[in-house]
Amino acid sequence: MYRTPSPERDRTKPIPPRRAPKPSHPLPNIHLPHPLDRTTSEKPDALTYVEQYQRRFSASFRSNRDWTDKLDNRADFVELLRKAEKEDRNIREEKVLTWRKEDINMVYYDLVKRYKPYVMSLRAEESFIEPDIDCVWREDGFLDNDGLRSKLTSAIHTLENGFLSKDEWRLTSEDQTVDLINPYCWPIVYGRSVLNNGNTAEVSKNSYHVRSSYEANYRQTDKYSKSFCWLPSEFDVSPDGKSTNIASYINNLALMRHERVFYPILENIFTFFVPMFDRTIADIAGGKHKCRRVRSPSSKPERWVLSAKKHKRRWERLLKQFENGEKLQEDFDSDSSEGEIEDESKDPGGSKTPPPQTIRKRNFDVRELALYRRKWDRQWEPPTPSEGTSLRGQTAKVIVRLMNVTLSPQNPKFVTRGGWTIEGVLNERIVATGVYCYSQENLKDPQVIFSVRIKENLGGKNWRLAHNMDMRTDIQEIGRTSLKVR
Repeated sequence: MYRTPSPERDRTKPIPPRRAPKPSHPLPNIHLPHPLDRTTSEKPDALTYVEQYQRRFSASFRSNRDWTDKLDNRADFVELLRKAEKEDRNIREEKVLTWRKEDINMVYYDLVKRYKPYVMSLRAEESFIEPDIDCVWREDGFLDNDGLRSKLTSAIHTLENGFLSKDEWRLTSEDQTVDLINPYCWPIVYGRSVLNNGNTAEVSKNSYHVRSSYEANYRQTDKYSKSFCWLPSEFDVSPDGKSTNIASYINNLALMRHERVFYPILENIFTFFVPMFDRTIADIAGGKHKCRRVRSPSSKPERWVLSAKKHKRRWERLLKQFENGEKLQEDFDSDSSEGEIEDESKDPGGSKTPPPQTIRKRNFDVRELALYRRKWDRQWEPPTPSEGTSLRGQTAKVIVRLMNVTLSPQNPKFVTRGGWTIEGVLNERIVATGVYCYSQENLKDPQVIFSVRIKENLGGKNWRLAHNMDMRTDIQEIGRTSLKVR
C-alpha cells in the first residue's frame, strides 16, 4: 500500500504559507508511558474483580444524562445496586459474594464527594467535559451547536466521491472499514523521506529507549518499525486553548479543495479536544493509570458458604440502611445476624439433601476477593493540568485518521487483525487518542473496550477468581466507554 502514487495537488490557487509560531512555554521532557514499554515499573497491578465491578457501576451511572441530579434519589440508586449485584455475583461458573457495605460506601462516596463537585465546577465554567473511566474523558454533542457535524458530513462526501475507489480504501479484514484519510498510506520512509533541512529521516533510538533497555526493545521487532513512521501534522494551539491553527500539511488531504473544506473543521474539532487531552495527559503523568482503590487478596483466603436465604435477608437490610441514609452495618461475614437464629443447613420438610452442584449454584461462595484500605487515599481525584502537561500554547504533532466502520448481524464486532489495537508503535509513541463519532445508524450502544498490560501475577488458587482473568495472560480489560452519538 506504500507504492500507491501520490495524487496531483490542485495548483489553481497558491497555497498560503503555514508557519508554526514559537510555543508560549517550552514543553519539558516528561515521560509518558506507552503500552509497548517492557519495563515492569511501567505496568500497573492487576485490577481485582471487586474494583472491576465498582468501576463498571460508577462509569455506567455517570453515563446517564443528569446523573448529578439522579444521585440524590437513593431509592433509584438502590434499584441500580440491586441490578448490579445480580449481574456481578456470577463469575467463572461461581456464585460469589459481591457488593458488601464497603463497596457501596466507596462507590457512593466517590460519586458524591469527588466526581459530582468537580463536574459541577466544570459546568459552572460552561464546560461540559466529564471524566469517564480512569484516564478517559468525554464530551457529548460538542459540535452540534455550531453546525460542525453537518459540515463534516458534507465534507466527507467529497472524499467518498473523490479520487480513490472504495476497494483501495479497505485495508482491514471482513471489509468492515473504509479509511477515507489513512495514515498508513504515504508515511515517512526511513532513509528515503527528506526533511526540511535536506537530510533523510532516520529512526531515533530515543523513540524506544525511554526508561528501558535499548537492546531488549530493539529485538522486539513487532513493537517498533525500522522502516516506516506515520507522518504527523503540526497543530498550533493558542495560549488560551480556544483556537487551533493547522500549520502543516495533513497527510492524504492532498488537494487544495480538500484543504479549504477540511482544515477549518478539523481545527475546530481539535480545539474541543484540547481540554480533554490536557486532563488525560495530566492523569497519565500523575500515575492515575496505575491507581488501585483496593488491593489484591491473599492467595489462600478463608472460604465458607452463605445460603441464598440468608444472603437475601441481609442484602435487603443493607439496601434499606442505605436508602434511609443510615450507617451501613449489615455484615455478610458473620455467622449470624439480628433476626437470624434458625439453622438453614437442615431441611424442615425432611426431603432428601439436594446434590452438591445444586447447593453450589443456590448458595454463595464467600471468600476474600479484595483487601480494603483503612484510609480512602486512593479514591478518584481530578487532574491538575500544568504547563508541562497542557497543549495550550504548544505545537502538537497530530495524526489525522478518518474512517467508516460498517457492522452487520454476521459481524457485529469490529476487531482488527491481532485483536487489541495500539495506536502507533514505539518509534511513533502516540500518547493520547481522541475519537469523534459524527454519525451512526442502527447501532444500540457502540463501545470501546480498553485493556492494559499488567505486571506478572502472583499465582495462587485465588488469582483467577479474585481478578477475573486467566493466569497465563498479562493483558487485562479495565473498562469500556460508550461511543453513542446523542
